[in-house]
Amino acid sequence: MSTEKSLFERAVASATAADLKNCVFGEMSLENTGSDEFTKMLDERLDQLIIQGIQHVSLNSLSEKQQFDIALMSLWGAWRSIGTFALQIARCDEREPKHEQLRELLVKQIDDEYRHYRLAQKCVEAMGAEARGLELRPEESSVGLSSSFDYFDKHYTDPLMAAGIVQFADQRMFLHFAASICKQSWIVPALKTYLEKTIPDSGFHIYIGRLCVQKIALQGSERREELLNKITDTLFRFTLPKILTGQFGQLAV
Repeated sequence: MSTEKSLFERAVASATAADLKNCVFGEMSLENTGSDEFTKMLDERLDQLIIQGIQHVSLNSLSEKQQFDIALMSLWGAWRSIGTFALQIARCDEREPKHEQLRELLVKQIDDEYRHYRLAQKCVEAMGAEARGLELRPEESSVGLSSSFDYFDKHYTDPLMAAGIVQFADQRMFLHFAASICKQSWIVPALKTYLEKTIPDSGFHIYIGRLCVQKIALQGSERREELLNKITDTLFRFTLPKILTGQFGQLAV
């Protein structure tokens, strides 16, 4: 029997962000690949890492309370996403041709996020929000949710880079997690309905990020290096800890 650790297990064992970057992206070439090949390699590596992470966590059963928390985090994740993507649009340079398509796509995503917010409202109401006596305020429902978005808004000011990280890297965790739990027999019907209606949009949001990654890759090795550094930072600060603690709903953006 092979004792070789998976990519996820090796990533979790990384003591620093530098160790994590070397583990996940160490052999990726920054100079000898075209933008499409670089993006494909990054696509495959992130899928591998996140799928292994979700498989590492037991999904045999999530309690109704845990499922309600996912719905609640999805509600405020969608709400905060509207503000984050509006900020990205405001940061786009009208004189920069490569930002024109991004602005148009982000407008569509904001429309998606508002629809997701309304769907999540119905979901948490169906799961007993009123009976739980909750006042659904994001700052009270999850410090982690607010701090994640606050960090992205403050530190990722380049709209191409921001979309390349938030949509391309983070969004896929929700996509894989949602697809996994929708297959489970124990899922609450209201949550399953919400996830099934939002999963297709997640694929589109990752597509937005993929386009941005391709544009960044065309700008040379230094920009590719910057992208990998920022993705690693996000993985180290948010993505891996949330997989390990089961806080998947916080990334329902």
